Amino acid sequence: MARLTSDERERNEEAVRAAMDRLLSGDLPPGGKCDLKTLAAAAGVSRTAF
Repeated sequence: MARLTSDERERNEEAVRAAMDRLLSGDLPPGGKCDLKTLAAAAGVSRTAF
C-alpha cells in the first residue's frame, strides 16, 4: 500500500474535520451513527486513511 503524500494527508484531515463538525452538530446521514464508519463515509476517505 502506498503512503499518502502530505497534500493528500492534509486534504483528508480537512475533510475529516468538516465531517466531524457536521456529525457533532447532529447532521447524521439516514441510518448513520456518530461512529468511525459514518465519519469516514461522510468525509469521503477510507477508514485506513485515518
